Amino acid sequence: MELNWNKYTIGSLTAVLLLALGVIVLPDDTHVCRDLEISKYCNRLSSTDKTCYPTPGITVGKKYCSSEWELIAAPEPLIIVNDCEYSGTGPAQCCSVNGCVSI
Repeated sequence: MELNWNKYTIGSLTAVLLLALGVIVLPDDTHVCRDLEISKYCNRLSSTDKTCYPTPGITVGKKYCSSEWELIAAPEPLIIVNDCEYSGTGPAQCCSVNGCVSI
């Protein structure tokens, strides 16, 4: 019986590639459950905000939180002025290696 290594190699590489893509493409967590100390991506919440559903129209993978799921605040976008990053909070001047600018 002769082993065909090409089939095993291509199949193994395909499996690894699909697993890697599945890990890379996962969306960021959007909600946090303080009781369970976890965060999770929620496509929608139940009417009581206690059940998180990650996939629209499907209940598989849902997670229950006895207090309720809280929305994770998105970070403020950085404003870039003259190569200087500014978060929009704090002092009205932003300084970089190119000097300071008023925002």
